[in-house]
Amino acid sequence: MRHVCKSLKKLSKYGSLNVHPASRATEASLAAMCTLIQGNTMSRTPVSFEIADLSQFAKNLSRQWPVEKPSHLTLLNLLSKAAGFQNYQHLLSKQTVAEHPSEKLDKKTTRWLRLFNDIGQPVRWPTKHLDQRAILWVVGAQLPEFKKWSEKQINAFIKARIAFADYAIVRRELISMELLGRTADGSNYWSESFQYPDEFKELLGQVHSRLKP
Repeated sequence: MRHVCKSLKKLSKYGSLNVHPASRATEASLAAMCTLIQGNTMSRTPVSFEIADLSQFAKNLSRQWPVEKPSHLTLLNLLSKAAGFQNYQHLLSKQTVAEHPSEKLDKKTTRWLRLFNDIGQPVRWPTKHLDQRAILWVVGAQLPEFKKWSEKQINAFIKARIAFADYAIVRRELISMELLGRTADGSNYWSESFQYPDEFKELLGQVHSRLKP
């Protein structure tokens, strides 16, 4: 990951770090971050380093905040956005394509991809429960974290991301899966924080590459 200084500007709103890293590589990375956050360096030279496992790094980093800890997904998204990606799923999809260009897809992923058009929209609501979950995770992954909507706004958001008419069933099932929250009277909605199940990560990466920019 490059340009750590830019990453830290986005991360610093959560507070300063108390460094107790679990590995030598993480120790060096966190020490550099701590120095930058506290303003103890005058250098404007770009600092870069390699992270072997971004998810584990985010967990280690999250442990250092004494108050207002960000969720694991929030931290992954912040790090990914600071590195120039739209979110963690975007980073994951780019790495999947780059590192495994000739790798065969899982059979379930191949089958699920038939549910989507060439711009990443599901074309129908399937009858099988697992296929429905695949669609819901793809739509849910596009929800901006902790954003709030009126009913009209969330309906428009969902309609723009599916290619079939029944947006209401998608909205209802997103609520059932707790990817979307709703007030009792249905007047306000909000997106929840969640982690992607491993079962659907390959699908999410493949569909994300089809999405409109």
